Amino acid sequence: AGRTLKVYGSNSPFSVGSSYASQGKLIGTIVCGKSTSLDVTDSYTYVALASSKKAMYFDEIDITWETSTAPATKCTTPAIKCEGMSSTNFTFYGNAGDKKDFTLSCSTEGATLHYLVYDPANTPDFATANFLVYDEASPIQLACPGNYGIAAYATLEGYDNSDIATATVTAKEYASATSIADWISKAADSDDIFRFDCPLYVTAQSGRYLWVRDDAGDPLLVYGSIGDYYNGQQFEAGSLAGSYALYQGMAELASPTVIKPVLGADYDVPEKTLPVEMTVSQITKNDYSKFVKLKHVTFNTTDNTVVGDDAATLPFFAKRFNFTVPENINDAYNVTGVIELYKDKAQICPISVEVSTGINDVTATQALKAQKVIENGQIYIIADGKKYNVMGAEVK
Repeated sequence: AGRTLKVYGSNSPFSVGSSYASQGKLIGTIVCGKSTSLDVTDSYTYVALASSKKAMYFDEIDITWETSTAPATKCTTPAIKCEGMSSTNFTFYGNAGDKKDFTLSCSTEGATLHYLVYDPANTPDFATANFLVYDEASPIQLACPGNYGIAAYATLEGYDNSDIATATVTAKEYASATSIADWISKAADSDDIFRFDCPLYVTAQSGRYLWVRDDAGDPLLVYGSIGDYYNGQQFEAGSLAGSYALYQGMAELASPTVIKPVLGADYDVPEKTLPVEMTVSQITKNDYSKFVKLKHVTFNTTDNTVVGDDAATLPFFAKRFNFTVPENINDAYNVTGVIELYKDKAQICPISVEVSTGINDVTATQALKAQKVIENGQIYIIADGKKYNVMGAEVK
């Protein structure tokens, strides 16, 4: 009850699995359980019937065409795809000699596909061109660099040949950067994808965030689908590429592509992957993305700052590395983390902390030798009859 048979018309074949409403025009309905006729005044080559609700049963359905012969049947135009995406205009980057696979598909079951690769600057006459038979087991491979055209059509006995599908392919070689500074100067005004032809050292990693630096010590944030864990490793020259983008107003490498594997886990960690020791007062916004170590700092949980000395404090962002402020904020710590920007000011994203004794930095300016003592688990320095904490402040 309440079900109707919807009738759609179109001058192109309907595809099973897609909405008929999006492929043709609704030209009328037939009510279930009633003997109904439907006169079509417009001209259509194809009709499609669809139930409005669940299954429907009719004793018979008669379709009378005004033409003397049944409509011609034509193969569906093939789709040209790369990595599962269909398009008529592809662009990809790679090293010289790198190849991409291009595939063909057709919704006409049993159809044979034919293809032609040609120079788009000199398009041939498709009617006389020598098309090849496409084999699903052997995708069309196109090498970088180069400009290509692909043409394809489908055939099937008893069907008319499909229309010819075409697509252009632009295969570009990566642009080259010899350092992070060189990349920033070139990529800022370029739409190219750059490859780093220099070693890069992975200093820190958090999910889709990867921090690297080069031999000059310049830092860079790499953001995207990183996939693997590279912390403490080295990218060889030519093994990392990506697009230029801005984050917090600073350059970052977006959508990175790893071309060659990084060095394995059985090698010595390069010194350049280790943090750079700095003091809180030294850090400015220009140290964005640096991997640093702050020695002998204390935490202030009231205003959420890392305190380095009497003259400077530095905000910290604990969520980047799921950092937890130590319970005992009276102790001094060595803090390792990455410098980021918030509202155009530097902040540190702490990665790890360790209790700092500060003993190596304590010297006696008097004739008396400084001595380390421990009281109730706290470390103090005794010099000239006075007691100091590891930050050098006198304890009364």
